[in-house]
Amino acid sequence: MDSSRYSIYQDTVWNYVWKVNKSDIEYHKVHWNDAGYQPIHDILTWPGNGDVSYGQSPQLAPFHDRNQDGLYDPMDGIIH
Repeated sequence: MDSSRYSIYQDTVWNYVWKVNKSDIEYHKVHWNDAGYQPIHDILTWPGNGDVSYGQSPQLAPFHDRNQDGLYDPMDGIIH
């Protein structure tokens, strides 16, 4: 991250460990398109997209890009 864009807020966003189990991902793969489905917090907030304006990489964590738009959207793609 570009140090000139750093703020203490960034620590609160990134001071977290995302934990997903294979069963979480498999459940999400089957149900992501179900009406009313809400992904678990760690899938919903998965750090797939970086903010290049802050000097971050465009992709921070791996995910399956189902529609190949280059963006992580838990209701469109799944994490690996």
